[in-house]
Amino acid sequence: MQRRLTAGATAAGLIALAAVYGSGTAGGVEHPPGIQLTAQPTIQPTVQPNILIVVTDDQPLATMSVMPQTRRWLKAGGVRYKNAHVTTPQCCPSRSSIFTGRYAHNHKVRDNHTSGRLDHSTTLQAALTPTYQTAIYGKFLNGWSLDKAPPYFDEYAIQAKYASYNDVEFNVNGVRQVVPGYNTHFLTEQAVGFLDRAEANDAQPWYLVVAPTAPHPPFTVEEKYEDAPVPPWDGDPGVREEDKSDKPGYVRNASLPLAKAQTKRAAQLRTLMSVDDMMGRLHRAVVELGEDSDTLVVFLSDNGFMWGQHGLLGKAVPYLESIRVPMYARWPGHLPQGRTQGRIVANVDIAATVFESTGLVPATPLDGRSLVGADKRDRLLTELYRARRSRESPPWAALRTATAQYVEYYGAEGEVTFREYYDLAADPYQLVNMLEDGDPSNDPIEEIAQLALQLQLDRTCSGASCP
Repeated sequence: MQRRLTAGATAAGLIALAAVYGSGTAGGVEHPPGIQLTAQPTIQPTVQPNILIVVTDDQPLATMSVMPQTRRWLKAGGVRYKNAHVTTPQCCPSRSSIFTGRYAHNHKVRDNHTSGRLDHSTTLQAALTPTYQTAIYGKFLNGWSLDKAPPYFDEYAIQAKYASYNDVEFNVNGVRQVVPGYNTHFLTEQAVGFLDRAEANDAQPWYLVVAPTAPHPPFTVEEKYEDAPVPPWDGDPGVREEDKSDKPGYVRNASLPLAKAQTKRAAQLRTLMSVDDMMGRLHRAVVELGEDSDTLVVFLSDNGFMWGQHGLLGKAVPYLESIRVPMYARWPGHLPQGRTQGRIVANVDIAATVFESTGLVPATPLDGRSLVGADKRDRLLTELYRARRSRESPPWAALRTATAQYVEYYGAEGEVTFREYYDLAADPYQLVNMLEDGDPSNDPIEEIAQLALQLQLDRTCSGASCP
């Protein structure tokens, strides 16, 4: 059923979006020559679509081969973004960026221990709840008390231990209970039940967030997939890197045997087979309810995951395997069908897309840009304030462009302690840090100076001044 927007809502949304998507020197921030911002034109939505956002946990980019149902639904009918990223490769900051469309330096959830800093009135669910039926199932935010309801969700089942797969304790609409069995199945049942209930009031659209544990450690595989075959993998040049003298200390000291990386990878892939079943069931439910053409679907991970590249396992580092994620979006009639796009996109773009699709007004400036339309950013800021353990990466910030990545690491007083620069066109596995390779003749001095200045500006950007 198509749900018409009121003229007032549409006009207000367009005015707000026009302000958010300004370009040039918005916010009084001057940008160095040669780096331009592109204004994102707004569309005038005529219907308010349903919104389905699926967020997996720690899913690397190269994992979609074991998810054929997901690919058939979203890639065949929508867009695969092959250059999708998260702006902070940690669970809680990334999810806060998805909910708000803002960088961690703006929403203030800067690591997995500071979820209490999130202003929930700035979230998508806060904006949608007056007109949408809202629900979340699975992971919410690290450190969130299981005795508290997630704000602005009408229905919910949020879990206590985010690294658990079987017999997990949930808060289900205010009742704490241990749910027996494999939790991906429980999330599927809860989500489909919500869709059935929401469609009983077909005139009101719905907003549904589904956030499974998979493929987060400990990678517990559903019994029926324990011996399922996975695509073979013998590592890549990043895994086989021998000379790490050009890398920062935490990388030089890291080591992970290929066999261990292969074991972790296989387990992650098998947990994703259950998520693929969930996606297939959600697809069938949406079709059976007659809502397939009226639903905006976004699928992504909250961060990537290192499988031994540069000796590292996990996330929270600036390397591509940590910040790049699988990401798909489907909205019939508004997004292309069956397309793969190479433009740089990010988790902060999801909220902007939802606001544009609904005509609603964000409470705060959006740092992201809508996926609707053909705008291309020339760079993306990524940032990390604190890793989980002190022996992991120090704080860092980086700029990713179409052809390069520039990284700065910071000390206790905010001083730059180490820098990396990679020519991604010639060195996609980031094997040669051109600033520490012992050959100053190949340093792109002018480009690095420009990137360093731009990085300084972008680390405090807000709204239209963000890349």
